[in-house]
Amino acid sequence: LKTELESVSRQNNIAKDYVIEGRRRLGQVIAQQFSEWQLSNSETEVGWLLLKGLSLKEIAIVRNTLEKTVRQQASAIYRKSGVSGRHAFSAWFIEDIL
Repeated sequence: LKTELESVSRQNNIAKDYVIEGRRRLGQVIAQQFSEWQLSNSETEVGWLLLKGLSLKEIAIVRNTLEKTVRQQASAIYRKSGVSGRHAFSAWFIEDIL
């Protein structure tokens, strides 16, 4: 899984400049919003991985923790962000873009 994530990161270099700039800006917006929601460092890391599409089990593997812990962190993220779950969490960032 870690190898797959690294491969995706390398593929970012293939993207056009405007795509890379858009990703960078979206990343800044997401980081700022995570800060405003006052997510802990662990919640922030889990939030990024959720947005990247990893399952709770995959996040637990990547973070070397229990799936139950990741589930609790995800629930805290949803509560702090005022959304009902994973899909609403992701949609919060892209809803008006599409």
